Amino acid sequence: MFVYILRAKPHLSRPRSIPHKHCFCDATSAAQNRQWEEQIDEIIKKEIVLEENMKTLDSIIWGQVSDVLWHRIQALDNFKTMNSESDAIGLLIALQNQAFIFQS
Repeated sequence: MFVYILRAKPHLSRPRSIPHKHCFCDATSAAQNRQWEEQIDEIIKKEIVLEENMKTLDSIIWGQVSDVLWHRIQALDNFKTMNSESDAIGLLIALQNQAFIFQS
């Protein structure tokens, strides 16, 4: 299932929030300042939810991996970083690479 996701979207990467281009820190309008602060607050909330979702996805993926594949992934050079950051996208890419190695 995860291999199909990677085939559909071969260039997966973690979404990055784009900060609002206009900071009204020195503007005269308090309403504009408050609106900008609310937008920043929403971005922060979305990033927190994204981080929680990435950790959940990481756990779900690991639950589907066989013991043999788990040991292969664990032997990779970037495993410690991938595991400590709960990098689900890195894990999917590693699984894809291992699947292609296994098929060859």
